[in-house]
Amino acid sequence: MSITTMSTKGQIVVPKEIRDRAGIDPGDKIEISLDGQIVQLKKLGEPERQHLKIKFDKETGLPHFVVPKDAPPITDEWVKQQLSDFP
Repeated sequence: MSITTMSTKGQIVVPKEIRDRAGIDPGDKIEISLDGQIVQLKKLGEPERQHLKIKFDKETGLPHFVVPKDAPPITDEWVKQQLSDFP
């Protein structure tokens, strides 16, 4: 069991141990429900993956992503996930 404090804005911090055990990551959607006096949090399904365009450089033949201006930062983990669709 962990104890946390609600902020004046109604925000709470889910302790790291709980986030890790529940597999909750930044950006995940969480469903909140009330059962009597028990507040329940439930991680929703995986977020929808964005599909990117991949172009090939005319000179080198190497592939590169075409990234929208409003795209979130690209991390190594994110690139691995995107490339997992390719043989």
